[in-house]
Amino acid sequence: MSTRTISLALSVAILATIPLLFAVSPRWVYGHVYDAETGEPLPGALVTVGTQAVVADGQGYFQVPGVRGLPQLRASAEAYQPASMPLALANLIGLRRELSLRLKPTELRGKVIDAATHKPIAGATVRVGGRELQTDARGSYSIKRLVPGGTIVAQAPYYRPSDPIAYTGQAVQDLALTLLPATITVRDEFSGEPLAGATVKIGGKTYQSDSAGRVVLERVQPGTEAVGSLKGYKDGRTTVSPGDDAILNLRPPILRGTVRDQAGQPLAKALVLLRRPGREPTFTYTDAQGVYQLSGSSEEEGTLIVRLAGYRREERQLGPNASIDFELVPQVIKGIYIPFGLIMTGSESYLQANL
Repeated sequence: MSTRTISLALSVAILATIPLLFAVSPRWVYGHVYDAETGEPLPGALVTVGTQAVVADGQGYFQVPGVRGLPQLRASAEAYQPASMPLALANLIGLRRELSLRLKPTELRGKVIDAATHKPIAGATVRVGGRELQTDARGSYSIKRLVPGGTIVAQAPYYRPSDPIAYTGQAVQDLALTLLPATITVRDEFSGEPLAGATVKIGGKTYQSDSAGRVVLERVQPGTEAVGSLKGYKDGRTTVSPGDDAILNLRPPILRGTVRDQAGQPLAKALVLLRRPGREPTFTYTDAQGVYQLSGSSEEEGTLIVRLAGYRREERQLGPNASIDFELVPQVIKGIYIPFGLIMTGSESYLQANL
């Protein structure tokens, strides 16, 4: 073997030995941990190199002394996905000095839907561990940088809140909400007594009120009109939304109104007379609150007359849109005493002007 060949072999062996010497010798490993989306440093991130572990400082900086060989570099932080990278030989021999680890934030996403129709609920509020946001037009939500340990709850107008679900770090969590039931109580408009057996039509369905005058609706859309009817009563209407405890008044075949003065004060003991074609007149007097009540309906043909000493007589024809409340105007009577024989020709206009 020639001298030149021997020298070349020795050189290769020495070059091959140099990295091994660096790998065996203890070295410093240092760098920063960043948020992968914002680029901000992550203080308090835990960095491990082999069996050694350190905590990044306020600037996300870390340094690990006495590293031998080519161990795995790992970093983790609360509300972030852990990341790792192998140490390259260049790091140990000083060719690559500072390391950079970028952690992706954790993300919880999902949809809020109607439990019955499975349609998305836009504008629902989702709360997780003290944080909250609203779902978009597709009922979707997404929250990042969450720390496991809280609960997930969704709520929306007209719906029951969802049962709490523990957040343990899952990436997807869909939530289903159930509409609140609505209750309608059918009652006599004047007495306030509940009306059993009344028919209630709402949302294309027909219900009967129970012994307490109630109808329970398990599912109703917001702002749905309900129409109630019962023999001997005028139909009533009301608007119902989920969660409502609505009152549906039916007016009995009774004329009920009030009599007041121009100041709005009730007038007691006013005579209220009802005249209807082919029937005997009926009458009553107002009570202390100025309220009167007569058998009949405001929609049938007839005339209401109200009289009270010191006030002008009021008369009103009944009809579908006629008001049966009255406001009386004081009666003012003027006169001039003239002895017989003192009226002169041409004094009529003077007297008329002063009456």
